Amino acid sequence: MARRKVTRGSPPRLARSRKRTWPTASGSAPRARVRRAGAGDGEDEKGNFLGVYFREMSSLEVLSPEKELALATRIFRLRQEFWKDLLSYPPFIDAIIALIESTIDSDDTPDNALSAMRETSRNLRDRETRANKDAFEEVRIKLAAAVAGSTSTPSSPT
Repeated sequence: MARRKVTRGSPPRLARSRKRTWPTASGSAPRARVRRAGAGDGEDEKGNFLGVYFREMSSLEVLSPEKELALATRIFRLRQEFWKDLLSYPPFIDAIIALIESTIDSDDTPDNALSAMRETSRNLRDRETRANKDAFEEVRIKLAAAVAGSTSTPSSPT
């Protein structure tokens, strides 16, 4: 009785202890055994993996352009909210600005917004007036939008 040989990633095959040769009808010379395509070639196993991959991928649902746009705008809004919340505490503004300057490329860094943020946070810490709060809030929203829209925004400050 033949033993089953099971290998990872390929269908089970029967393993024989020795090669069999089949006698020809005339009985003189053994015929060469014809090998089926896909019977254990390394390339065919790779093809099987690709076939499985593409079969699985074809069963997945692809986003429509409207859904993709809606998700992208939601991600952008959430990034803006993240930076607005992060920049809402004036005593930590200097450290956060240092983080932004060290992680964002110099071409993408909004230098005017960063210097305005430093100044307005310092004014708000020194004297908490309505004018200073409004100026801080305005600069905070502009800086959050600029940092959220930059291409190399740090993922999370530490």
